[in-house]
Amino acid sequence: MDAHYNLGYTLAKTGKLDAGISHFKEALRIDPKNLKALNNLGVAEVLRGNTPKAIDHFRAALKINPSDADVHNNLGFALRKQGDPDTALQHFARALTIDPEHVGALNNRGLVLMSRGQLDAAREHFARALEISPGYQDARLNLERVNRRGDKRSK
Repeated sequence: MDAHYNLGYTLAKTGKLDAGISHFKEALRIDPKNLKALNNLGVAEVLRGNTPKAIDHFRAALKINPSDADVHNNLGFALRKQGDPDTALQHFARALTIDPEHVGALNNRGLVLMSRGQLDAAREHFARALEISPGYQDARLNLERVNRRGDKRSK
């Protein structure tokens, strides 16, 4: 089981999504409650462009462990991508309740807030992510974007 999960993870990480997905599915055939395999299967499906299937995998993972911040963050990401920012915000908030220093959830929540024009709140989320992880490039780029948007509005 771990061999299939590990191989699936390595393959998916190197861009071989179909092969990675196959190994995650085999790991789940052996252990249907393998939270890591379900979560990473969802991530691979998002990367492959199959967001609805990814959402199903993340929801199945949350049935196994409703207190997994990574899964809440990933589900929020997929829901945002599918056009459901309200539910995405709920999952980012849940991830941050579980782990207040989850930089991915801070960044993703900031993106939704920025898209809604809530620039101050978005800025706070990106800045907090950078306090926790100064090298987090996505948060740095998003903070620059929100600052540029704010500058344009004040001129």
